[in-house]
Amino acid sequence: MRQITLRDEVSGIRQRLAATDNRALCHPGRDAGPAAGHPSLDRCNPACANIASTDTHITALHAETARLRAEIASPFLPGPLRDRLTQRADGLQQIASRHARTRVTGQAADDQ
Repeated sequence: MRQITLRDEVSGIRQRLAATDNRALCHPGRDAGPAAGHPSLDRCNPACANIASTDTHITALHAETARLRAEIASPFLPGPLRDRLTQRADGLQQIASRHARTRVTGQAADDQ
């Protein structure tokens, strides 16, 4: 297993991957085995089981979502761009919500 850090070029948000090629959704030939090459990082899929988000990553996601929502609220933003930014903000919010539901902490369940 390899450790990879990805940086979203638009938002600057970093994601850590625990890359296991056969479960990487970005791997074009993951069912073909090791001879098929390596995951393609330009095809990153937020639903991938290899993504390991920390609370710091999610804090950055929340900040980016808030920035996008503020930009979307501008009356001067063209409709198509508003739609694209809304889709992006909704996607980031889904990632943050999934993290909140499934995050693992070092505390016992009754200590939370």
